[in-house]
Amino acid sequence: MSNHQPAPQSEAIGGNGSADRADRWVHFLGEPLPCDEREARRLLGGKSASLDLLRRAGLRVPPAFTITTAACRQYYAADRRWPAGLWQEIEQGLARLATVTGRGFAQPARPLTVAVRSGAVDTMPGLLTTILHCGLTESLARQTDEEWAWEAFAEFLDGFAAVCLGRVAADRFTKELSDLPARQRAERWLQHYASSSDGPLPDDPAELLRASVTAVFDSWRSEQSVRYRELRGWESDDGTAVIVQAMFAAEVAGVVFSRDPFRPGSDAMLVEAAGGLGRRVVAGRAAPAQWTIERDTLAVRETQKPECDCRAMTEFARHGLERLGRDALTIEALLGAPADVEFGYAAGELVFFQARPLDRPPDAAADEETRQTERRRLLDWARQGRRLWVRHDLGETLPVPTPLTWDLWRQFMTGRGGFGHLYRRLGYRPSRRVCRDGFLELIAGRIYADPQRMTEMLCAGYPLSIDVDALRQDSACLDRPPTRLDLEQLDPWFLLRWPWVLATIARSEWRRRRLTRGAAERFDRDVVPRIGRFVEDERRLDLGRLSLDELVELFRRRRRTVFDELAPETFLPGALGVAAWRLFTQGLEKIDVERHREIAGAILTELADPVTCRQQTLFAELAAGKATITAFLHEFGHRGPGEMDLSSPRWRERPAAALDAARRWAARRSTQRETPAVPPTADVRRLCDDFGLTLAGRSAELLEQAFRLLPYREIGKHELLRAYDVLRDVLLELARRTELGSGIFYLTVPEVERLHEGRDWPRIVSDRRERYAACRRLYVPPVFEVTDDLPGFGLPPRPEMGQTIAARPLSRGRASGAVLIVNDGHCDADLCRDRIVVASSIDPASMPALAWAAGLVVEQAGALSHIALLARQLAIPAVAARGVVGRLVTGEKLSIDADEGRIERRDITTDGN
Repeated sequence: MSNHQPAPQSEAIGGNGSADRADRWVHFLGEPLPCDEREARRLLGGKSASLDLLRRAGLRVPPAFTITTAACRQYYAADRRWPAGLWQEIEQGLARLATVTGRGFAQPARPLTVAVRSGAVDTMPGLLTTILHCGLTESLARQTDEEWAWEAFAEFLDGFAAVCLGRVAADRFTKELSDLPARQRAERWLQHYASSSDGPLPDDPAELLRASVTAVFDSWRSEQSVRYRELRGWESDDGTAVIVQAMFAAEVAGVVFSRDPFRPGSDAMLVEAAGGLGRRVVAGRAAPAQWTIERDTLAVRETQKPECDCRAMTEFARHGLERLGRDALTIEALLGAPADVEFGYAAGELVFFQARPLDRPPDAAADEETRQTERRRLLDWARQGRRLWVRHDLGETLPVPTPLTWDLWRQFMTGRGGFGHLYRRLGYRPSRRVCRDGFLELIAGRIYADPQRMTEMLCAGYPLSIDVDALRQDSACLDRPPTRLDLEQLDPWFLLRWPWVLATIARSEWRRRRLTRGAAERFDRDVVPRIGRFVEDERRLDLGRLSLDELVELFRRRRRTVFDELAPETFLPGALGVAAWRLFTQGLEKIDVERHREIAGAILTELADPVTCRQQTLFAELAAGKATITAFLHEFGHRGPGEMDLSSPRWRERPAAALDAARRWAARRSTQRETPAVPPTADVRRLCDDFGLTLAGRSAELLEQAFRLLPYREIGKHELLRAYDVLRDVLLELARRTELGSGIFYLTVPEVERLHEGRDWPRIVSDRRERYAACRRLYVPPVFEVTDDLPGFGLPPRPEMGQTIAARPLSRGRASGAVLIVNDGHCDADLCRDRIVVASSIDPASMPALAWAAGLVVEQAGALSHIALLARQLAIPAVAARGVVGRLVTGEKLSIDADEGRIERRDITTDGN
């Protein structure tokens, strides 16, 4: 590809100075900035600002122009229509690029091709769209008919078709074509595109460029981009800039870290590079060459050769490596911090595509302080007799709740909160202690239950407790009735309390029977309309017209209504269904001791979830064009990923994400078991007959009650979330009014109610965010007992035995967990939770889902890859090891040490998942 266009030193491409630039959509690299440097980053994006800094320092940067973030914001403000005059300015930019490079856009003799790159204010590696070699078409490639032209055209198709066809389909097809020559690869792509889209690929370079710019704009609000910004605590209204840059025909491309990111305090820099444009390395599909270079002498300390050592790589190592190290130190001085810098090298020319400060690694001192704080809390509780802790099932929907959400739910789950109100309605008498303090605690950011206090939700002095030994083996025992005699309750006053306890048990059974009759009908007749009226009335309020004090009072009123009045009503039918099921399974165990678990599990497979059925139906209709997004949002707009945490946006706030989710579900539908419609009871009885069970009398009645009411767990949640949504509305308005943004979810309920006091809320939010992130990095087992001074609390257990696999560190840290093999590079957040995700490679679009993973193992990624960049930003321990996917299986227990670079297989037996 050496006969492709050169990359001359970037220079001012015309222009009249800064005075008349502020009202334009396009800024030319090399022109005076249209505003001061601080505002320039927000207007031009971090990538463009860094390119301008490098150019002014005399470093070589390919010529480019930037479409400002203001254009992106205007694009969304105008319902995804381009700002007036933008295309005309782009045409002017292309003409000036042609002048500088000596090549013409859409000209067959010497075609100018450009990279269309995103340029957000803060880096989001791999989550926003990048398309290379835009400007080539099928006719231009055939007219040129040279190898470099077909290589460039195939590179363009890889990026452009992924935008049009979707990443999953494009990635799978790319793997099928990877071994073909460039021309055949391009021709197969064109055929696939024509059969998968409305027609053949447009043959107009201008039309393709316009579509590429639009694709970058659209990627700003993709589900993965929005979720990533939420995880980082960033606001989402800045938009992304778009950089249109003349392509540089790199023979070698890579990244240099001015300080080795894997060795804190290192006196060396790290270089990773591969032949060509480096896209395969950035995507994590190729292993790079690696050099460790002394910072003071620029001498090479260590070298790891690539799989294929080409002439260009040898040339770069001899003549470009030292110059790259020298320039990296210059860039570090310009940025005022260690940097990672993307570069290209060809025929002795070294150019730079981007420079950014290295992400600050997790603060080890802050992590240790958080660990010790949590350890001291546990030891204090142990001295009070609270030694055993079990992960509570509330954590399934609130895995690491933000402070405000946790404050609301913790209060609800106490004996005096809405949950306690539900228990009292069922005839129980929660103890004073659980009324005051509850039975749940947040430990390292996760929700844990005190089993002893859980029994006090029934009544004080209850003589039975949960079997501790059974809990250690299976945390699911927490959901079963207490069965172990608690000798501590057998004090001298026990005989006086016993009649009162018996009366409580009898009353609760009588209440359960009475409430079970007609519970579903009462919910449908009374509760659903009540919630509907509440939501309708609240939606009529114009929050923008209320004062800050009025908004706070509205939050207080809505909180009481949602948690104290509506939540107990929505939970009641499902709770009655659970009680009926527990009684049924207790009787089943007496009937068939050996097979009762198997039988119960088989029966539950016949239980339908009508809410999920309806959502899946709408997803299918939405993906097929048979339903509108308006119809979907009417029923499910109040729901969305992470919906139980108030900090998570709803589908109505992100309709594009709902459409994307529908398409992804439809694409996976063929491999999923269809959720059945609600089966008649006779079907379940036939299933029992298959096991040789004859149900009659009490057992049949309980099973019928369970099947009628268990679906109301999800129906009740669905209805409650309608009311929950209006609580989020008032919080969003408070966040806007106080300029706290998503930071408001890091306050507590009393703090929200005192927002008018004008405290230093931003500092408080910042501290809470850091603690929240530090807690997520701590390891806490599902069940643990405080039996000593907890010297290793929060640290992943060190493997004691098993096979060791050498690995290359990508993101520092240690983690342990069960393996989840990802075969297609795309992850689901629900599946990734607390797992060691293992894959050949991971699509960066899936990386936000990995925020819930314990760790990551891939086969070919280097420190240059988006995988590594995002893993470091999300503080996920990550390593790379060749051939690891074929050696591991889903469910086996694994430890990874990304500090030392190794994988330990702790238990080869799997959990069957």
